[in-house]
Amino acid sequence: MVEAQLMHLPDSGAHPRHQHNHYQVVVGLTGEADIDVEGQHAHLDGAHACVLPANIAHNYGGNTRNNVLVINLDHQMAAFQQPAHPQYEFLNRFFDHPRQVSLDESLQSLTQACSMQLQRLGHDPVIQHHLATALLQCMGSRLADVGEACDRSADMPKSKDLERIDRYIDANLHRRISVEDLAASVCLSRSHFHELFRQQLGQTPHQYLIRARLERAQILIEETGLPLWDISQRTGFSSQSALTNAMRKHMGVIPSSFDRPSLQRHFRRRACSPPWFDPESPPASESV
Repeated sequence: MVEAQLMHLPDSGAHPRHQHNHYQVVVGLTGEADIDVEGQHAHLDGAHACVLPANIAHNYGGNTRNNVLVINLDHQMAAFQQPAHPQYEFLNRFFDHPRQVSLDESLQSLTQACSMQLQRLGHDPVIQHHLATALLQCMGSRLADVGEACDRSADMPKSKDLERIDRYIDANLHRRISVEDLAASVCLSRSHFHELFRQQLGQTPHQYLIRARLERAQILIEETGLPLWDISQRTGFSSQSALTNAMRKHMGVIPSSFDRPSLQRHFRRRACSPPWFDPESPPASESV
């Protein structure tokens, strides 16, 4: 049986650590929530979900505005027990370990559509089953793409990993991006990803992301007539002043400097550290 329901997670102190014998996916809808499992932390918002295998201890909590979509799958389903079942390999691989899943814009739209239908018709178990199955299948297909990269990770050229990371950053530059998000895009744990990133590029993921935001901001300043507050939002800065401060700190200039035609471009390629960018400078945060 596959069930889907909309829930509000209580305050983190209101629910003790527990486990259950069904498989579960918790998808963030609104507000923010957190799930702690096996020493790992999954942050849920509208762009993230958490996959929980059966019989694994975890606890959770959220702020007052959080709402989540919870999908439960019975561990005795034929799809989990019978190797000949067409979904056996898919579901067992999907739930082989706890993980946080990043949702692209199309998956976020699908999640919101499922949520709306559950609000209207959530009492119908058939509707629950079909909506949950569709969402799981789409999420699983994204993970399968990453999983193929996982299987080849030892042999994959570094440039391919960087291309995958750059594509993810470019598609999500307008919002908060965490190190976990970047690690998931190349199928690595957060700690392993952070270590390899520093080894290969000589800078932290945070610093790389800051440079990507500033690179896009510079292009928009030089090539469009957009106001700075709009450029700030498009490049993931919380305000115009935050963008100005970041440019001053990392580039030694302010946005108005780019009006001068003699000013040379500060960015050529993200993977090449320019003189003004110090990779040893400690990041203020691991997500920006």
